[in-house]
This record gives sequence, structure tokens and C-alpha cells, in this order.
Amino acid sequence: MVWVVIVGCAAADARPAVEPIQPLPAPSTSIRAAPVRVKATPLPPIMELRDTRPRPTRRAFAALENERQRLEQYLAGAAQPAPATVHDRLAEAYVQLRKLGVEGASRAAILQYETVLREAPAYEDTDAVLYYLGIEDEAIRDNAGAERRYAELVQRHPDSVYVPLAEFAIGELELARGTSEPAAYRSALAAYLAVLEYPDSRIVPAARSRLLEVNEKLAAASQKE
Repeated sequence: MVWVVIVGCAAADARPAVEPIQPLPAPSTSIRAAPVRVKATPLPPIMELRDTRPRPTRRAFAALENERQRLEQYLAGAAQPAPATVHDRLAEAYVQLRKLGVEGASRAAILQYETVLREAPAYEDTDAVLYYLGIEDEAIRDNAGAERRYAELVQRHPDSVYVPLAEFAIGELELARGTSEPAAYRSALAAYLAVLEYPDSRIVPAARSRLLEVNEKLAAASQKE
């Protein structure tokens, strides 16, 4: 049994694979019994850079749905609380389905990630859970919730490989907020500068580009004052 079926190579700062849990029951129904319309939804290039997980192809849908069903059935029959790794795996399956355009998958992933944080606060991949929770919050346009997740990650896990990605994400949210609240540009500037403290992160070139953009916006805003 694999974690989730995806196509592509993981990035250098991608999270480690979760150990498989055996045995998992076979799904009781075929996905053909309840077909789901699958439509790949393109993400902005910058989000593809921020999300360290490879994107599935539409051909992977059947395997992903099979994985989701097996994990749901495992949780239905497992002693509670179930291992955090099961909820984490199920959340990741939902994330991959969301990337294929399955409606409601982000909210389902959020529910599983939040279960991990609530029931297993010492889980070794809590930093990854917080980061990917933020991405799913953004997917449902809960930007305030996303920023809280990223800030919590930076505060609680300062040595995590996800910190520069979280700082960049905060910068992106503040940059967007600056269109209606120009003061947010300064928060964006601080977040992008924080990214530069991690020169080995793949997000650094994007942060440098954003710094130029933010400085231009700050200059324009000062001229209007």
C-alpha cells in the first residue's frame, strides 16, 4: 500500500512519506458506482512553487479515490483516537483530489488535518500539517485562517524547513491585502525579508522578486500621502 498515488518527483524540501498502515480493508464500493466529475484546475505558478507536493494526473483519480475509501473505512472501524498518520494520509488524499477539481475536498482535508493537531499535538510532522492547513485555508479563501496557521508554524517550529515557505505565504497574503489596506505592504516586506534568512530554500528567488514589487508599491503609496 502506498501513501497516495501521484505522478512526479518530490522536491528536496518535501515532507517525508508517512509509513504505511497495514492492513487496510478493501473498499466496499467501486468509484464507478458514484462517478465524480474530474476537472483539473490549474494553480497560479507561484502556488505550484509553494506547494512541495507533486501534482497528480487525471489518470490517478481512481487510485486516489480508492485510497480515500480505504482510509475512511479504516477510521470507521478503528479504535479512537486513531493514529495521527491515518488522518494525515487521508488529508493528503483529499488534497490530491482537490487538485483534480473534486468539490469539497479542501474542507475534508482541513477536517483531517485539524484532527491531527487536536488529537496528536506531539505528532512529528506537525509543522507540515500546519503549513498544508494554511494552503487548504487559502483554497477555500479563508486568508485570515491561513495566515494564522503560517504564523503558528513560524512561532512553534522555528527550525522547520517549512518556515521560509510560511513566511513567503504570509507575504503573499499581506501583499494581496495591501490593495485595500496599503499599510499591509510593510508586513509583506517584513515577511519577504524573513525568507532571505533561508538562502537554501527554493522560494528565495521568488521572495527577491516580490521585494522589488513591494518596494514599488510602498513608494507609490507614499507619494499619495
